[in-house]
Amino acid sequence: MAIGAGLLAGGAFGYYLNSEKGKRMRKKAKKAVRDQADQLSERFSQLATDAKSWFDNMTTTAKSKIEEMAETAEDNVDGVKKNLKKGADKAKARMKSTADKIENAVGNNSTH
Repeated sequence: MAIGAGLLAGGAFGYYLNSEKGKRMRKKAKKAVRDQADQLSERFSQLATDAKSWFDNMTTTAKSKIEEMAETAEDNVDGVKKNLKKGADKAKARMKSTADKIENAVGNNSTH
């Protein structure tokens, strides 16, 4: 009896799908599925575009920050070099001054 009911329901459904109303319903269903697939495809495409744009922006920002840090590092190295040179020049001057004082002191003592 269950098999008979199943066959009867399947036959009725098959008959309906092959009728004009069934054909229109299948066309509408196909169109609805196609429209949903198109919308999903557009969403994925937009998501991919947004992700690429975000990645490109992050890459550009990172490159810019690295360049800024490199310039700052170069400026800092130049500043350290200048300070070292000033310190070395100052130390040379003090050493020369001390050497001159010692030479004068030794020279004054040897003439006495």
